[in-house]
Amino acid sequence: MIIFLDFDSPIATVQSYKISRNIPDAKCLCVLKYLVDKVGGEIVISSTWRRLHTIEELKEMLCVDGTYLPVIGVTPDLITEENEFFFDSRGEEITCWMKMFPDVMIKHDNKFVIIDDEISSIREKFSMDNIIHVKDGFYKGGLKMKMVDKYLSRLS
Repeated sequence: MIIFLDFDSPIATVQSYKISRNIPDAKCLCVLKYLVDKVGGEIVISSTWRRLHTIEELKEMLCVDGTYLPVIGVTPDLITEENEFFFDSRGEEITCWMKMFPDVMIKHDNKFVIIDDEISSIREKFSMDNIIHVKDGFYKGGLKMKMVDKYLSRLS
């Protein structure tokens, strides 16, 4: 399964920002690792953090107890000076990545989940069955086990 991952709110929280703006919340990373392990997931970073950090730096941030989570890429950045209407383009960026890498999608039987707090453009393109909505996660502790368990129960 492909896991499209946002950072702010799902894994970067007010608690992790107190430590450093470049370190995800350890508790949220453990929950993410649980999901990765359960579904055999590979991560594609859809977060705006991909504009601020290299993929190598992002991979370093996604480490749980010495185990690096499987990051296979980042979504394309569709925002340009001439094309500002793509400001809320996460859904389109994910769609574009899927079209760019159909072989990876086929490898994963076209199964994917999107973990994000801002889902307006995502809901335009994808079913809520493929979304873990981490609403207000930045202040409320980010990705939680109950969110992942609820998603996993939908798969059954």
